Formats: sequence, structure tokens, C-alpha cells
Amino acid sequence: MSQHRSQQIAQFQQDLAFTPLESITKLSKLLFLLVFTNVYLLIYLTYLVFSYDLKQLIIFYFSFDAMMMLFLIILKIKFSFAVGNSIFDIFFSTIFKTILFIHFRFRELEIQCLGYAVFAYYLLRLFALLFQKVFRKVFIQRYYIYIQGIKALLALQLMLILFKWKGVLEWNWFVIFSVAWSLLVIFFIFHLILILSIIEIMHDYLLRRASKSQIIGSVWLILYFCSFSGIPMWFCYIICQNQEIINYPTSQTSLTLSIIVILQTFIIFIFSTIFRQHVKNYIQDIGFEEQIQTSNPKDTKQQQSKANNSLKITLPKKLIQVSSTYFEFFKQPSQQNQQIQNVTTNNFSVINQKVRLNAFEFVARMDQIHSPEKESKLMQNEEKCQVCFLQEPHIVMLPCRHGGICNDCLKQWLQKSPNCYLCRQKIHQLCKIQKDESGNFTIKEIAVFKI
Repeated sequence: MSQHRSQQIAQFQQDLAFTPLESITKLSKLLFLLVFTNVYLLIYLTYLVFSYDLKQLIIFYFSFDAMMMLFLIILKIKFSFAVGNSIFDIFFSTIFKTILFIHFRFRELEIQCLGYAVFAYYLLRLFALLFQKVFRKVFIQRYYIYIQGIKALLALQLMLILFKWKGVLEWNWFVIFSVAWSLLVIFFIFHLILILSIIEIMHDYLLRRASKSQIIGSVWLILYFCSFSGIPMWFCYIICQNQEIINYPTSQTSLTLSIIVILQTFIIFIFSTIFRQHVKNYIQDIGFEEQIQTSNPKDTKQQQSKANNSLKITLPKKLIQVSSTYFEFFKQPSQQNQQIQNVTTNNFSVINQKVRLNAFEFVARMDQIHSPEKESKLMQNEEKCQVCFLQEPHIVMLPCRHGGICNDCLKQWLQKSPNCYLCRQKIHQLCKIQKDESGNFTIKEIAVFKI
């Protein structure tokens, strides 16, 4: 049995050597968002530093939007990158800047009507997403709804700025930016919670309750979130002070903020390069919502036949997970069978809480332990993925109940086959588990595959 399993794992590792890795990862997407946000800030900060003409500022934004649109189109065509509505948003932004350019260069327009149109468009998109999720029961990740809500609020902020330009509102600029201040305060509170939580994570790490990836990932997220809390808050403050105070040192403060933005961007990229694997593990741990599926549109029909389309469902309170290789079986009352039957594909939802499983007990192979040195090596091997032997295994497949594989290796395997990599039985559910302080296992999320 052991020899047969070793042959299966060796064959699996050989298959993975010919499997192409995803070129666009979640980390790449986050870094792309960081660059996009910081460049937009830097363009306006250079306008405040050098005080050039407003029409030149619009031309700079035109050029940047054109580069971003071209870049997204290349990612969409060459890498099948899911750009969503980003291309259309940039195109819509280009039309908006064109109208502003005509307004400032040739003749004045009723640009407050443009504010109405932009706000109405993003508000309708938000309502459309909510309607599909609530009434039509379409599976939409909450992440997209949050992003669309933020876009609608930013459109409202833009409408208030246009009203101020046209003299419709007589408020001061600090009140005009009230929507931006509200969002930034929420982000700042969240950022502060992240900073305070790292103290607890470091304490857990000293007690061996947290991994090294959690500490490094938390530090990375704190540095990353500066671009969405402290830096834009200072940016809005400079804009308001520049409009309200005549002799405010706008150039000096804008130059200081520009240097901070550039340094923060370089630090994030250097940090992400040095600790790339730890950061990727942390991102996967806090966001397991990514669907495990191939991204090539030519293989769509094959994906449907191979059942690589996953959906989140609500968990029962307890779910027994057994593997002859990795987990020990503990018999449970008959209620468990009834609970497992209730896990159907008609009950789709995103899991919001952890579920403890007292039935998960990791079995140490005491018959193979003859010395403390062998015991240490055995425990280290058991805690690593049985395919790559690098990351911690936290995936268990149902109904065969085999585990010992990390998320990265599983995604690569599912691109080749929808069956278990050990017993070749078809996978119906995937459980993401985590070992708690007492040594028991906790189910964090579960995915059900359409057959």
C-alpha cells in the first residue's frame, strides 16, 4: 500500500512538471491596483508641485488611461485575465476627461449634468448586482458588490466637486469632500485594527500558534493599506487646504507626499519580491474565494465536463472527514449522515464563520518512531504537502477523504483531472481546514463541484 502510494505521488509530481503555472496571481492583481492608484495620485501631485496648466493635467491623465487600457487588453487576450468592467470604466473615464477638456479649453458646458449621469450609471450597476444576488439567486462574490458600492460613492463625490465648480453649492471644500472623508475614516479604522492585530499575531507566533507567513503577510498588508488610508487622506487634506487657504505651502507638502508615495510603492514591491511565497500564502489564507478553474476560454467545454466549476455552500455544524492515510475515523451519531445529506447544490452561500470539528484528530505513526530525531523529522514531513513538500497541507477531498495537499498543488492537479490524486475517485467537495490550538482541525471553507 505504501509503495503504491509512493508511485502515485511520484507520477503526480511528474505530471505537475508539465503543467503551466498561472502567470497572473492574486498578488499580481493587488500590486497592479497599487500602481494604478499611486500613479493617479502622483499625476495630480505633480500638478500641485509645478503648477502647470489644467489642460496639461487632463492630457497626462489621457495618456495614462490609454496605457492602462492597452495593458488590460493585452492581459485579456494573451493571459485570459479577468478584467471585468475595468476596460469599460477606463473608457468611461476617458469620455469624462474629454468633456472636461472641452469645458476648460473651448467653451463652458453644463458639467453638473455630467455628474448626474456618472452617479446614476454606477448606482444602477450596484442595484443590478444586488437584484441578481437577492432575487435571482445568482452567485456573486461580496467583493464585487463592495467594489461597486465604493465606485458609486466615488461617483457621488465627483458629482459634489462638479457642483462646487459650477457654483451650485456654496460649501467649503472640506464639506464637499465629505464622502471621501467618510470612506477614508472607515479605511483608517480598518488599517488601525490591522496594526493592533499584528501584536496578537506575534504573540501567537511565539507560542507556535501562528505561522511565519501570517506575520510577514500581516506586515505586508499594513504597508499595502497605506495607499488606501493614510496617503489618500493626506492627499485630500492638501487639496482642501490649497483651495481654502491662499498662502498654503502646497508645493512643499505635495512634493513630500510624492516622495512618500514613491518610497511606499518601492518598499511594497521589494517586500513582495523577497517574501513572495509567504505573502502568497497569506493572501490565499485570507481569501479562499477564488474559483479553482482554468482560465483558457478554449477549454470551457472541457472544464464543464471535468467539473472544474466550484461554488461555495453553507456548512453543517459538524462534518466527519476521514482518510486512511492522514486522519483517524471517529464514529458519530446518526445525525451526521442527515447533516451531510443537507449539503446540496441548491444551498449556495459564502461561509462567514469557522466551524470546529472535534472529530478531527491527527494520528501520529507511533510504530515508526524510534528516536526524538526521527520523531522530529516525521512531524515535519507530516505537516508539509505530500506533493511539493514546501507548504502546509490544508485541503481535504470528499467523498474519498484524502488530504495532505496544499492549495497550489491542488489547483494545478484540477487543471488536469477532477479526480483525487491518490485514489482517482471523482471529487465532489473540497474542504479547507486549519489546525487549531488544541490540535483539532477546523473547517474554514468548503467548495462543491458541479458534475
